[in-house]
Amino acid sequence: MKKNNMIKKLISILCVLTITIMTLPIGNYVSALSGVYLGISAPSNYNPIAGGTINFTLTYTGDVGNIWLGTGSVVLNGFTANKSISGTGNTRTLTLTNLQGVGSGKSVSITGGTAISSTGDLSNSANSVASGTFTINAATPTDAVAPVLSITGPNPNSIYAGQTVTFVAKYTDNVGIANNWLGAGSIILNGFTANKSIAVSGNDRIITLSNIQGAIGGSKTISITGGTAMDAAGNLANAANSSMFTIVQTVIGVSDTVAPVLSITGPNPNSIYAGQTVTFVAKYTDNVGIANIWLGAGSIILNGFTANKSIAVSGNDRIITLTNVQGAIGGSKTISITGGTAMDAAGNLANAANSLSFSIIQSTTPPADKPADWIPNPNTGK
Repeated sequence: MKKNNMIKKLISILCVLTITIMTLPIGNYVSALSGVYLGISAPSNYNPIAGGTINFTLTYTGDVGNIWLGTGSVVLNGFTANKSISGTGNTRTLTLTNLQGVGSGKSVSITGGTAISSTGDLSNSANSVASGTFTINAATPTDAVAPVLSITGPNPNSIYAGQTVTFVAKYTDNVGIANNWLGAGSIILNGFTANKSIAVSGNDRIITLSNIQGAIGGSKTISITGGTAMDAAGNLANAANSSMFTIVQTVIGVSDTVAPVLSITGPNPNSIYAGQTVTFVAKYTDNVGIANIWLGAGSIILNGFTANKSIAVSGNDRIITLTNVQGAIGGSKTISITGGTAMDAAGNLANAANSLSFSIIQSTTPPADKPADWIPNPNTGK
């Protein structure tokens, strides 16, 4: 009996205490469920590029009354960006565009007080929060530079008809070649016909032309059309033209024993005053064709006078200009060109040659008021 009475007394005390607590004023105590809590997600991209975009999800939980989140509450730590907030209800999306500020350790903070509980008590407003860190990487530069095609060769630069010549199509790019689709249809033969084949060597293409046929002479070239290679940005390679080669003979196996012939035309004029200019033309001819000419100033001998020498190219001719000619008055002034200044494809060398003569008729240029054949009086000088 005593035990039952004690239990009844304990139950009575607990009931009184419960009633007392429940009748206390509500404003003096805050339930854990009456606060507002803000959380932020991980960044949508831990490695965005400069100029790019990143997103965060902001979630309010607890006793959410009013939310007044604005971009002014968004703090960017270590970078700049354009801010925008979208969404309704307790979930909002923060979008940052045009990210600037390359480097690691970037983060976003949301200041406290962006939402309040239904009680209206400011002490229960949303907490501040900070995101995890991310890295802004430098943007990949735009590649506006197209691949460059150049053609090396020909090898050799003179052949018999029916023989073979090779060229190399070389492709280079500031970043790298992505695709190369050079085919036989993109190789144009200028002035001859041949069989075409193409071999790959890295970014290079080795072009072999066999059984070449065409008229004797030079000016045989190839052209490659534009757009035969591309870089990763879609830039296309240029068109290109090769240097020329020569077909020196139409029949293979016929021995060429005839050497190139050098002759000198001029002088022009054939009489001058000292200090004036004379020109000659060195003309090279051959029964098959000239393969190489290497006439230089050292191969031009001045006989009976001095002068400055210059040489200009005109096909197989060489125009020799002699300026500031100085020497004794009189004729018999000539030039000589040494042998071996030109060669045909068979290795035959050109002959030496001598020019006709010119005269220096006076050691001084006549005054402007005197005729061209004026000679000063030996007594008066007039």
